[in-house]
Amino acid sequence: MRKLVYCIADGMADVPAYCAGGMTPLRAAKMPILDSMARHSVAGLCHVIPDLLPPDSDVGNMALMGYDPLRYHTGRGPIELLGMAAASDAFAISPDDLVWRLSLVCTEGPECIMRDAHGGGIFDEQARSLIAAMSAELETVTGGEFLVLPNEAYRHILVQRGAAAKPEASMRFPGPHTLLGQSVLPILQTYPPALQQALRSMNRIALDDASAPDRVWLWGQGPMPYLPQFSALHELYTCMITGVSLLRGLGRAAGMTVVDNPAFTGLPDTDLGAKAKAAIDFLESGGDAAFIHVEAPDHCAHGGDAEGKRRALEAFDRDLLAPLKAALPDAVFVVTCDHRTSSQTRTHECGAVPFIIHREGLEFLPCSEFSEEGCCGLAEVDSGPQLLELAKRFL
Repeated sequence: MRKLVYCIADGMADVPAYCAGGMTPLRAAKMPILDSMARHSVAGLCHVIPDLLPPDSDVGNMALMGYDPLRYHTGRGPIELLGMAAASDAFAISPDDLVWRLSLVCTEGPECIMRDAHGGGIFDEQARSLIAAMSAELETVTGGEFLVLPNEAYRHILVQRGAAAKPEASMRFPGPHTLLGQSVLPILQTYPPALQQALRSMNRIALDDASAPDRVWLWGQGPMPYLPQFSALHELYTCMITGVSLLRGLGRAAGMTVVDNPAFTGLPDTDLGAKAKAAIDFLESGGDAAFIHVEAPDHCAHGGDAEGKRRALEAFDRDLLAPLKAALPDAVFVVTCDHRTSSQTRTHECGAVPFIIHREGLEFLPCSEFSEEGCCGLAEVDSGPQLLELAKRFL
């Protein structure tokens, strides 16, 4: 049986209509390896995000791993908690607890206009100091009802004890990246009283701190998830290679081997060569499949940096795909993304995304360029789980 290499470039696809002449960063990027692979592949567009769910990474990546988000998704917060090193064990998270994603954000003016959903570039050390102060304040104010867990940069976790059955568990609060340029005051007023009190306490700490973020944003809440084990469903011994806690959490929930390396980050400085080597080592030592996630294209698009996104995609081709293809010429490759991220609007957008399933010698409808336009009019796949099942046919 051939090896399966599943490469996910987060937010790789853009919106051609928003770009001058339809020239998206993906079309502008020089990606000779990917274009060569596309000419020997099944190529087309995949509707990764179900219609009833937002086009976010937790939903999209869960779907690409073969799990129906409408059935298994409980919230982004609990998935990220699973991606933190043994946090769920260390703090004894109960099935009755509600786990929130806590984002450090930057707002401005009396109307609290969302200016930056990613904490203004705050570093881990600054963030941990800020989160520690918030945790101490919450302990004093709420008597242990809330627990703040530090994670990385602007991404953190708030645990609301015993709240999985409370009304807020089913309320929808948008991710901060969807609110850029908008006043968030109307939404803040919709949080239940206990959460409003917690927010006031934490925001007071943020405003008094010298760090860039001035506010916390709570969203993506849910109880801890349960996923059937990937190996039992697909009979594939699989690893997850990523630099972000969200994908580590999905990998752990699915029972995959999660490869940890400090060189793997969610930024353009991530070591793509090290990611390629980790996948090659895993597959050559008995593994069947490797999921490799790269966050950099999405990170750049959220900053409105179309040029940075283009460079990140060229690095993806040069530093990840090239060594993988050279070392694993007979493998089946899937290359796609979890959602579209517009470098113009700086947020995730709805719509199908390009994909290829490549194996040496495949000759289907010609695809001379891997891009939003190049994959249009070819194959069309209705969901992420269907894309995985289609790829398995070529193993």
